[in-house]
Amino acid sequence: MSAVKKIAFRCLSVVFGLLLAALVAEMVLRLGGYSPIYVNPLGAFHEPHTLVGYRGKPNFTGRFSRDDFDVMIAHDENGFRKQEYQNPKEKTHRNIFVFGDSITWGWGVGQGKVFTDVMSRLMPHYHIMNFGLNASGTVAQFTLFEAHSKELVQPGDTVVLVFVTNDFKDNVTGFLHGRVKDGRVKRVGPTRLLRSKKRFDIVQASYLINYLVFAQQVTKAVVQEKRANQKAPQLVALGEKSPEMVVTKYFLAEFKRNVEQKRARFVAVYVPPQGELAETPNISDTAVKNQSGLRKAFFACAEPSSLRTLDLLPHFLAAKRSGQYERLTFLHDKHWNKNGHAVAGKTVAEFILAADRIHKN
Repeated sequence: MSAVKKIAFRCLSVVFGLLLAALVAEMVLRLGGYSPIYVNPLGAFHEPHTLVGYRGKPNFTGRFSRDDFDVMIAHDENGFRKQEYQNPKEKTHRNIFVFGDSITWGWGVGQGKVFTDVMSRLMPHYHIMNFGLNASGTVAQFTLFEAHSKELVQPGDTVVLVFVTNDFKDNVTGFLHGRVKDGRVKRVGPTRLLRSKKRFDIVQASYLINYLVFAQQVTKAVVQEKRANQKAPQLVALGEKSPEMVVTKYFLAEFKRNVEQKRARFVAVYVPPQGELAETPNISDTAVKNQSGLRKAFFACAEPSSLRTLDLLPHFLAAKRSGQYERLTFLHDKHWNKNGHAVAGKTVAEFILAADRIHKN
C-alpha cells in the first residue's frame, strides 16, 4: 500500500470513528431523556418579522436554561407567551391587555408562573392577554398594541404597560425606535430584521448539536454578563431634552391617548431594578445613582400626560419585609423569579380591581 493510500485510509478511519462516536452520543442523549435546551431566547424563541423586526415563533415550545433556572416556555398561535391560566372569554366581562419586554414575556419562569397567569387566577371575571416581547421598548410595544389589540379594546377595559429602565435605551436604539428630528418625534424602522439562523433547524433536529451549541452559548453569556458589569459603573444622565426622554414621553402619551379613545384605561407599571430591592451584592455608588436617576426620569415622562402609574417598589419591599420571600429576582439575573411574578401579579390585579370598583361606584 502506497504512503498516500495509507494516509487516506487513516483519515477515513478517523472520520468514520468521529461519525460513529457522534451517532453513539446522539443515541445516548435521546435514550437518556435529554431535551433540546436554549440559552438565547431572542434567537431561539423568535423569528424575523416586518412589524417590529421580529416576533415570537407561533406555537413554539422550548426549554430555556441558565444558571438560575431550567424551564419550559410555550408560545401561543400569535407568538406571544401562552398562558396556562386563561379565563374563558364567554365567562368574563372585561379585558386586560399587558405589554412589556422580557419581564412580561416571563423570562426564566415556567408555564403558569408568569404574573399574567397569577392575575388570571385572581381575576376570574377578566380575560387577560400577555403581549410581552423580549428586548422591546415602548415604541415597539405601542406598535404591537396598534397591530394586535387596539381594535379589540372595549370601553371599561384596561391596557397595562410594564416599563423597565432599559426601555429608555431600547426606545432610541431598538429594531424599531423613535427619533427626534426638527423638534418632532418619528417612528423609525424596523431598521433591521432579526437574523434568521438556519442552524437552529439543525440544533432542533440533533440533540448532540443542540448540546454543543448550548455549552458554547452558556460560555458566551457568561462573558457578555461580565462585560456588561464592567460597563455598569458608567454614569447615565438623562436630561429633559435627551432623545431617550423625549421619545419615551411621546410614546407614553400616544399609548394613553389611543387607549382612552376606546374609553378604556391605561396604566404604566414601573419595575424597580435589583439595586432598589437590595438584591444586587456590592452595588457601586454610581449604579445606585443611575437607578435613582432613571426612576426620576420615568415619572418625569409620565407626569405631563397625567398617566396613571403603579410603582412596584413599595409593594416589593413590603413583600420582602413580610419574610415570605427571600428574593424576588434571580441571583445571577436581573429578571423576576417566580416570587417576583407572584407579588407583581397580585399587586397589579389588586390595583386594577380597586380602580374598577371606584369607577363602578
